[in-house]
Amino acid sequence: DRLDRYLRAQLSLTDGMERATQEHESILAACEAGDAEHAAALTYDHVQDAKASLLNYLKQKREKT
Repeated sequence: DRLDRYLRAQLSLTDGMERATQEHESILAACEAGDAEHAAALTYDHVQDAKASLLNYLKQKREKT
């Protein structure tokens, strides 16, 4: 129920929109090609990278204060 705020934070604070768009297009292409395993792997990587990006941003902000 709190996911939306973290998604918005990750996208806006880390300038992640362009990267997210590219990753979503790759996931869609894998789905359209019928390659479920590749789509699943891309989705997993996408979520993990978004998490890492936000955590890294927050860590850097904490270190600056």
